[in-house]
Amino acid sequence: FAIDDGRVGDPDARPVQLTISPDTEWAAEAGDAPRAITVNARKPDYAGGGYVPDTFTVGSSDPTVVSAAVTGTSVTLAPLKAGTATITFASGSTPSLTRSINATISPAFVQPTTVYDLSGRTTPEAGEPTAHIDMRLAITFDTPPVLGTTGSIRIFRKSDDALVDIIRLASETDAIGYPGQDQVRIVNVERLIAISGNTAIITPHHARLAHGNEYYVAIANGVLNGAALNGTAFDGIGRAGNWSFTTRLA
Repeated sequence: FAIDDGRVGDPDARPVQLTISPDTEWAAEAGDAPRAITVNARKPDYAGGGYVPDTFTVGSSDPTVVSAAVTGTSVTLAPLKAGTATITFASGSTPSLTRSINATISPAFVQPTTVYDLSGRTTPEAGEPTAHIDMRLAITFDTPPVLGTTGSIRIFRKSDDALVDIIRLASETDAIGYPGQDQVRIVNVERLIAISGNTAIITPHHARLAHGNEYYVAIANGVLNGAALNGTAFDGIGRAGNWSFTTRLA
């Protein structure tokens, strides 16, 4: 819920309305799943009172970076290549009434292939058979790592390489509730990746891991910089690095 502004005046001169949800800045990587935006465009019904649906337009400042496709009151934003773009929504009846989303798109996610000695350096430990589904992940380097500005950390189900979570460097939202719950609490989180000394602490999104499954962690090159793992310079970790674990049974 948000109050954009308030107006006081003649109730017969109701203002045109245009809202978009979500309306926050967007960070993604090329090739990620599209983002769905719900648009609520309304205009006054002077004959019958109240409001009726209004039309709207949407455009991307660089459609080669982010494309925008309209289906009814939903807009699908697809991240196509690295770059920045501003997506602008405009009211059909009052074109000067606009809303916008700034998008920053990083290069496509690539799984690094470097193999490290992970002994005593990760939580859960590599090969852990009874990890908790709501745990935080941690990886400890030889020296303090530095957070980058692009890329992401991803968790995959090992049996079929299905992507189950993406943790980004920017501010995010999280949905608190059990799987299948009809209403969940949406919270803003400043960042799900933190540095404490030599350790990077990673908080997966709520309820992304399931009981009795094996997962592996992949960190893109550039997310954690300037450090090494047991003497090996860190340039990200992927399936080949084998930071994998199995969650305990329910």
